[in-house]
Amino acid sequence: MVVIAPRFYRAAGPGARDRARSELGLGPADFAVTLLFGGKGSPEMAPLAERLLEADPAFHVIAVCGENPGLFEQLAPLETRAEGRLVRLGFTDRVAEILAGSDLLVTKPGPGSLSEAFHQRVPVVVTRNVHTIPQERFNTDFVRDRGLGLVVPHWSEIPAAVLGLFRDATGRAAMRDRIAALPPNRAVFEVTDVIAAQAGVAPSSHR
Repeated sequence: MVVIAPRFYRAAGPGARDRARSELGLGPADFAVTLLFGGKGSPEMAPLAERLLEADPAFHVIAVCGENPGLFEQLAPLETRAEGRLVRLGFTDRVAEILAGSDLLVTKPGPGSLSEAFHQRVPVVVTRNVHTIPQERFNTDFVRDRGLGLVVPHWSEIPAAVLGLFRDATGRAAMRDRIAALPPNRAVFEVTDVIAAQAGVAPSSHR
């Protein structure tokens, strides 16, 4: 199981979603799609954000550009045109809160991003093609076979996949239920017990 930051445990539970959506300026009818493609972002994020905003007026896009100032600036004109429906962020330590307020995560099938999304009960849309590295192919199988999101062959197919999920509220709810049924991720606490055992120290109690 992948270790996720302790912040994710504080940004979960009752009321976390409502607090996060309020901070992001999201209304009850807004459908929040977060784009997160690693610490450097991805060049596909700009056209993808634009196509998502065009797909339905209910869509609000949160684009996490990471340490990529060029991508951040590239999204500036779209943010202006979107009139509040696009939030562009650089590197941020508030991914836990962003995901808590999101309806869907569009991301690479890396173990970290998927673990973070599932901890916050958020379905995912990921791509799988010839460029997908071998160890991440297993992750796409896991998403598809467990019904935790959608797997598409190319980023250009993501807007249609997102629109389909948006229109299928029952299907999204079923995905959330399946995500909630996954074993809880306590790795960040369990790893300290492993280290303590190696050092001959009594394990600490976990909240």
